[in-house]
Amino acid sequence: MPAANRSMFKIILTALFLITLFNVRYASAALTVSATDINLTVGTSLTFTITGGTGFYKITSSSDTVATASMGGSSGDQGTIQGVALGTATITIEDSSGATAAINVLVSVITLSKTSVTFLPLESETVTILTGSPDYTVASSDDTVATASVSNDIVTITGVAAGIAVITVSDSNSDSTTIDVIVGSGFSVDPSSVTISTGETANATISDNTGFYTASSSDSSIVTVSISGTTVVITGVSQGSATITVQNSAGFTSTISVTVDVSLFVTVELGLAESETVSLTGGSGFYQVDIADASIATVSLVGDKATITGFGAGKTMITIEDNQSNKFEFEVTVQLPAPVLNVSVTGTLAKLWWGNVANADSYLLFYAPADAAGDVDTSNIGQVNVGSLESLIFDLNSGDHYFAAVQTIHGTYADVSSLVSNIEEIIIP
Repeated sequence: MPAANRSMFKIILTALFLITLFNVRYASAALTVSATDINLTVGTSLTFTITGGTGFYKITSSSDTVATASMGGSSGDQGTIQGVALGTATITIEDSSGATAAINVLVSVITLSKTSVTFLPLESETVTILTGSPDYTVASSDDTVATASVSNDIVTITGVAAGIAVITVSDSNSDSTTIDVIVGSGFSVDPSSVTISTGETANATISDNTGFYTASSSDSSIVTVSISGTTVVITGVSQGSATITVQNSAGFTSTISVTVDVSLFVTVELGLAESETVSLTGGSGFYQVDIADASIATVSLVGDKATITGFGAGKTMITIEDNQSNKFEFEVTVQLPAPVLNVSVTGTLAKLWWGNVANADSYLLFYAPADAAGDVDTSNIGQVNVGSLESLIFDLNSGDHYFAAVQTIHGTYADVSSLVSNIEEIIIP
């Protein structure tokens, strides 16, 4: 072949090779990267691999203040992304043909769906790792209280026994955060239901003393509550139903159902023929009256008002109930009247007498000498029960100076005894 022809043939072969090479590059595999979403913490880095494309890669970051990117690797197919500051950035990889691939970068600390959990022994809670760099590890500060395990981005915490522990979550960049764990103890309150009357108080007892407790009422206009140690004190305020909720320091609760009926217990103290009117607040208006001893007191009803009148000395119970099982009880004490003391002096004889008081069991005589100022010597008061006597005569000495008074005594009930009579002065000339 002539030299000129050989030269032309080489030129043609070279052109054909270049055309073939161009076509091979054009038909190369699509440009891809080994990760399209990356979480980093500040100061940490991550390496990714580029595949496909035409080679001769260029890498850029949308925000170098958040994350920087650079190429490396022996074949020029690896990139490294470095976290700079909290925020987001997009890393773009471009090949020589203009094809691109993108990586979304989040630079953050480890964040969790929860930073504290509370549960009972043998119960479990899960916490999701929202941001961080896989792979993750977990550790418990006290495995006797709570244990922890991690699978992908899910942390599972299991209670072992009552107490407090801290779970530490770490990522592959050595960043870490913690979860506070309280493993509490359940409890009960006995009784769990209470029926009381208005103004009445009932107690309930918490089953253990492992925590600090608080108590609240669903309706304080019906029932109020206070707590002391493990004792719950419940007080009825008005008719109705309410729920008492007791909570311990771990956040666990127990409840008491409370029913308050309209009931009243009143102590009434009267003298003979004296009266007192009491309001039957909350009653239905349809009443039935029972008097244990009608010789001591009577009662009359006008609307929702009961008027109780002392009739004879002593004590009795008056019970008034309406047609809704509301009960009003009155403990009535009717006091004996005080006697009227009379004194006369003849020579050295002093006579003391008083009239008979019905239902009196005996009479108590009080006496005291006069002091230097002529007043009662309160440090030297004497007394004597004179039985059923209604008069006494004393033979005294000339110049004696005394004071005397009498009280009517009820033999069964001390509070039925009368007040002390008038005080009389006795002077022997």
